[in-house]
Amino acid sequence: MVSPQRNPFARQLPAELAERGISGQGLKWIAIGAMFIDHIGAMILEPWLRRQGVRFYGGFQLNEAARAAMGPFLNAYYLDLVLRLIGRLAFPIFCFLIIEGFRHTSNARRYALRLAVFALISELPFNLALRGRLWAPRYQNVFFTLLLGLLLIMALDRFGLNWRSLVAAILCLGAARHGRTDYGAFGVALIAVLYLLRRRRVLRSLGLAAMVAWEITAPLAAVPVFWYDGRRDSGRQAAPRWFFYVFYPAHLLLFALLARLLGAWG
Repeated sequence: MVSPQRNPFARQLPAELAERGISGQGLKWIAIGAMFIDHIGAMILEPWLRRQGVRFYGGFQLNEAARAAMGPFLNAYYLDLVLRLIGRLAFPIFCFLIIEGFRHTSNARRYALRLAVFALISELPFNLALRGRLWAPRYQNVFFTLLLGLLLIMALDRFGLNWRSLVAAILCLGAARHGRTDYGAFGVALIAVLYLLRRRRVLRSLGLAAMVAWEITAPLAAVPVFWYDGRRDSGRQAAPRWFFYVFYPAHLLLFALLARLLGAWG
């Protein structure tokens, strides 16, 4: 864990602006909301549309023939695009929250173990929701990506920028790429970059926006990250500690059930 003397976060905003910022819990709610919206499209609407024979073009600009081929499903196609564009905000914020979690945890190894446990718990619900079957080894859930990112910043915190942290980076990036985790090696690299830019709030936000610019709406995630004020919660009633962990596999199971009931997976 980052020691208090080395902690670059403490207060990212001047004290007089702190209460106007966004707490860590506020960021979690934004990320979870965006993820939930994204998964409505990815896990319910898209599979159902594919079963109706709809072809996905990945954009709003469709020629007349494509629009005519979609027929009554054209509006559903556009709705899916909107849902997925909103969802692009989730992952960059989750990456930032891994660093924030590392800062606050009293035991980094236990934090990593918790991520590993929920990565394993979430895998079967993830497969059911995204692929409609229990076994789908070609794509793993995002907890694995976040875990590998955490392991890399643990190495950076312990060793600094030297050959040992380089070895850790190769191992973590390689595991994400060859393990085909959600967002893969890019996701692990994003966590590492945000960690290295942690002392500069403006550069951190700009770096985040630049790295995710290939997803048109994802750079907007830099706005709430910029206004993060260092607080774990807003001072109001906080959500239970385990809620954000349990929510991920729970909502995957819910979407898997809904997709089955709607006939998205047959």
